[in-house]
Amino acid sequence: MAGEVLDEVQRFFLLGIDKSTKAGLSRKSALQVLATLEGAMLTANVLENPSLFDDGTAALASPVGSFAEDRHFLIPYDQAMGLPWMPQ
Repeated sequence: MAGEVLDEVQRFFLLGIDKSTKAGLSRKSALQVLATLEGAMLTANVLENPSLFDDGTAALASPVGSFAEDRHFLIPYDQAMGLPWMPQ
């Protein structure tokens, strides 16, 4: 990856982790959420099947799962990340 592209991608990921932790997620959960979203997006795009994104991220909306330690923090991800342009 070209240096300037790598710099921007790193900045994007670090910003997402920072905003998530400031909004109340533990660092571990912030990393899990980011990895889940990015992995689901990559999978859906590579396999050309948008529904795979929903399937891959369903655990984020479930009250049971690997993010149980932060279940008190059940607000939409776009609000947690401060991304006002994402649909509600």
